[in-house]
Amino acid sequence: MALWVGLSLHFRELGDPESCLHPSESGLELWRDLDLEQTCIWNGLRGGLIIPTWAMDVEGLQGDGLIATWKERGADTSVMKGGQYLAYELAGMFAFSQKKTDDSVRDDLRERVRFLIEDAPALAGSIDPEGEIRMNDLGKLYRESLKGNNTIQVLARCGRGLAQAPVQAIVSSTGAGPIIISQAITQGRLMKDFGHNDIPTGNPLYDIRPDPAAQQWVLNLLRYDTYL
Repeated sequence: MALWVGLSLHFRELGDPESCLHPSESGLELWRDLDLEQTCIWNGLRGGLIIPTWAMDVEGLQGDGLIATWKERGADTSVMKGGQYLAYELAGMFAFSQKKTDDSVRDDLRERVRFLIEDAPALAGSIDPEGEIRMNDLGKLYRESLKGNNTIQVLARCGRGLAQAPVQAIVSSTGAGPIIISQAITQGRLMKDFGHNDIPTGNPLYDIRPDPAAQQWVLNLLRYDTYL
């Protein structure tokens, strides 16, 4: 999905949706007038699902934004700046090597995914440890990124080890205002009398309906740039 100035979104399938949304290291702006636990299981949806089974990555970042993104994923950014440095990705997990073909790193990555399935067998239907391993040459990406400097702020986190960044703010070096991208599931939760009949679950107790926590959280998201 294309954004602007060479930026695009890439989505990676993960094993499970998320029911808890947490503040990031950037601060508590999206939790103004909310208690932290109010975004853990929003009302009105079976399981309280908040984020879908897809991790969202911003591609085409430059300078500090690129470095911060890959450091967060476990890359050694000093090696990344120095030359060839490959990132291997499978099922939302990453491994790194200076070799373009590194069977030991690939095998270790597949073993980590197998362990994930053994720990949570329900994931077997959505995660394949024998699937295609995606590769990125981080050294090449870094050299290409020196043309500009887009910065990125993670506004909320979720998932295993809080590694997912489902809400992010991107600021372009062109001087344009921030673009905020969010995966939060809010359909049917924001308006009175909207969703009860349109999104039935078969059990009135679990029908999607207005949720004050979701409403306040979205208002905070809409006015986020006033906090910058």
